[in-house]
Order: sequence, then structure tokens, then C-alpha cells
Amino acid sequence: MRDKPISDLRRRMIADMTVRSFSDKTQHDYIRHIETFARFLGRSPDTASGDDIRRFQLAQVEQGAQPPKMNTQASALRFFFTITLGRADLAHQLARTHYPRKLPRVLAREQVARLIEAAPGPGLEYKTALSIAGACLGPAAGRTRGAPVCAAARSSCCGSATSIPSGC
Repeated sequence: MRDKPISDLRRRMIADMTVRSFSDKTQHDYIRHIETFARFLGRSPDTASGDDIRRFQLAQVEQGAQPPKMNTQASALRFFFTITLGRADLAHQLARTHYPRKLPRVLAREQVARLIEAAPGPGLEYKTALSIAGACLGPAAGRTRGAPVCAAARSSCCGSATSIPSGC
């Protein structure tokens, strides 16, 4: 239970989020981010300026906040300023943090061959399945993301563990 009453500003933000069907978790997270901002300011967040927002985001980066947290904070503050306060001018001050996406590791042909040879089992089932997957997916060069190299990857022949499709 809370010892102190909810402020009118918090009540208004909760109502704005409820009207928009925000989940309980999102509401909790947004309120928490606004509380963090208010603690940083040392005053009510509805008195913030563009300079306050820049200083807050810089302080978060200096404290080691990672891009996902920075972006969630920016979303919470953007909602607060734009919807709850009607101050879209402040929302434009918020910066989103971009971070590089990691590319998947692609195995070299020699590594794929060693993987196939190391496949367990008394029969050829695992080796055949790995060979088909390797042949149908082939090297990543020249493909769009996730697109198979051969038509056999989309056909029923690739589902067989007894034969390698000739089209691969």
C-alpha cells in the first residue's frame, strides 16, 4: 500500500495510458521512468525544459544506461510530454539511441564439413539432414536474408532423410 496519495499529474498520466489500453507492465515502466526523471530534476517533471531533457539523457549515458533502457525512457518521456502535458515541443528534444545490430555468424565450408562429419548416430540420418540443410541454405553471399539458394529447400524432397536433392 502507498502511504502518500497519488498526485494529480500521475493520475492524469495513468488515465491517459488506460484510455490507450497500455498494459499494466507498460504503465508501471512508464511511471517508473518519469519518477527517475523527476528525481534527476529535483522537482515536478511538468516544469522541465529542453535543456533538462538533454542533461538527463547525457547523465543516463554517463551512468552506463544501454540503448534499450534509453529508448524506453525516451518513449515514456515522449508520451508524458506529448499526451499528458500537451507539450510536443519538449518531446522533440528526446534522442533515440541507435545501436549496431549483430550479424549472424556464418560458418566456412570447412567448418560445415567438420560439423557434418561429427554428427552422431549409427546411420546416415543426421549427416544427411545436415548435408541437405547446408546444401539448400548454401553460402550467405548474394542472398536476401533467410532466402534459400535452391528450390529444393521449399519442396518435399528436402524433408527426406534418405536422399539429397539433386537441385541443391
